Amino acid sequence: MTTTGLPSPNRDTSILPKRPYPGLRPFEADEWPIFFGRESMIDDVLDRLGQHRFIVVYGASGAGKSSLILAGVLPRLARQHRRHGVPWLTCSLRPANGPLWNLAKAFARLERTEGDINSVASIFQRLNRRDATISSVVASLPNCRGHRVCILVDQFEELFRYAKEQSRDEAELFVELLVRELAMAGAPDGQEPAHVILTMRSEFLGACARFDGLAEVINQTQYLVPRMDRASLLRAIQRPASMFGGRVTTELAEHIVADVEDHDDELPLIQHGLMLMWDAAKRKSASGAAIVMSTYPFGTNDRLADMLSRHADRVVASIAVSGGQQKTIEHVFRALTDINADGQAIRRPQTFRQLAASTGAEPSALRAIIDPLRAEGVSFLTPYAPTVIDDETVIDISHEALIRCWKSISDPENGWLRREFDDGLIWRSLVMEAKAFLITHKPQLTSGACMASAGSARRPSKGEAPWRRDRIAG
Repeated sequence: MTTTGLPSPNRDTSILPKRPYPGLRPFEADEWPIFFGRESMIDDVLDRLGQHRFIVVYGASGAGKSSLILAGVLPRLARQHRRHGVPWLTCSLRPANGPLWNLAKAFARLERTEGDINSVASIFQRLNRRDATISSVVASLPNCRGHRVCILVDQFEELFRYAKEQSRDEAELFVELLVRELAMAGAPDGQEPAHVILTMRSEFLGACARFDGLAEVINQTQYLVPRMDRASLLRAIQRPASMFGGRVTTELAEHIVADVEDHDDELPLIQHGLMLMWDAAKRKSASGAAIVMSTYPFGTNDRLADMLSRHADRVVASIAVSGGQQKTIEHVFRALTDINADGQAIRRPQTFRQLAASTGAEPSALRAIIDPLRAEGVSFLTPYAPTVIDDETVIDISHEALIRCWKSISDPENGWLRREFDDGLIWRSLVMEAKAFLITHKPQLTSGACMASAGSARRPSKGEAPWRRDRIAG
């Protein structure tokens, strides 16, 4: 496959984003002009959405679920229906830290009243009524009248953690709204019914059965994101550069595809590696010259996973000018990672307040560390810049590819996850010995190894599952 360097005739170069490759984060809605390779998937999702007004898009971590909807489906939906005089409004939310409240905030954004807490609270109350439906609440919003509305609930699996750790009741109310919406034959008073898209990781499908009616919704509306074939990957690699007047050689594109073959983090590694390679080639190219990407910047033995790991090391080195800052960065990522029942490292979102308590850092110092990690061109943490962070803002690792590929975290001997596991063992040993003392009322001598290590072990923060690290395979 070769590139011509000419933009696609169906894509407007006057509205291009800042760069051809977003990096580790998902594509955003305004990046649709550089979103290639998944055209048939977009058609499939739109067909199913048109049939049911509701679709559950699921797949493995790194399958590109969020990007498919944000940069593929929603922009296509808006463009297609604009031609037919049917205006669309779209909004998105994540369930973490309050699904109903987050839905109310998303609707307030449609009303341009997101900053008015009374407006958000009023919408929240309407959603909380026994007979409420999403369509009826949308119909009550003045700015939504005469429009079709599509709501994206991204990373729906966050709802299960929220139900377990914070409020099962609110989670159930949120699910009831979704189930009721699918059951509606039409919206009241002739209003256009709302359309709903959920994205969810496939390993959480079984958890849906814990909520009444949700498994039935999944069975009716599911769409498993297929893996991109070789031709689609080459298109996704080469076409964005051509939109910017640059070029990715066929040899490099083929090398990239081979590099990530059978890798769980295929798509995020490709996008992040291409971002780094584009920036490196841009710095080396003469002013006004076409940017040509032909080799990996650090040698033929390099891997995309290595590029991500070294990039993370460089970012940390630029932030951590003292040993204390280095330790705080370590504690941030240890606090934001968890281990699932299969012993796999996964993300563990926390509010900024929780993260400050867990790391022991002052809020101003913590912000000074977090902000460079969520900056454009880095995107290791969410929310991405320039979103303002307050005490209740949920901080999260942008993608588990970072957990799996960054050697500072994943190294089996001395990585931060290994230290987290070791600290968990120490604390568990201390607690067990304390319990034995209380039961027998006899002194139980703590082992010398435990006493030597206890002082440096990180104690779980309030609300953190203290022995979650024990599920790591030794």
